[in-house]
Amino acid sequence: MSTSLLLTTAPAELLPLEHVLDAEYPSALREIATCLYLHLRTQPVVSDDTQAAHIALALTEGLRREIGGGQIYVPKGDEYELTARDREILDRFNGHNHEQLAREYDVTTRHIYRLLQRRIREEVKRRQAALPL
Repeated sequence: MSTSLLLTTAPAELLPLEHVLDAEYPSALREIATCLYLHLRTQPVVSDDTQAAHIALALTEGLRREIGGGQIYVPKGDEYELTARDREILDRFNGHNHEQLAREYDVTTRHIYRLLQRRIREEVKRRQAALPL
């Protein structure tokens, strides 16, 4: 979640969520619920803030039950957040059309190679299991 959304939200906007959270609710879970709530409020399938608050709490509780007690790392997702154009370039790449794609998308062939290197790194990371330490 963007930190700026957490920082720019007025406390009054969080009241529907505060009404469904217990005063003793753990701060880490409260932060997760707040992030979920703020994003749910922007979704067209959520009819109002009270519904968003209840859904956020239900999702947070599901996470607590499933992964509670363990340590999880939530990556920023920089590698995941390719632009739509870059994903399209990668989808169209056939192994021999570096220069054609560079011309069509008005980028350098070096950019095409960097995209391919990123995809290869991600694929290797996905396929290879981490070594136990």
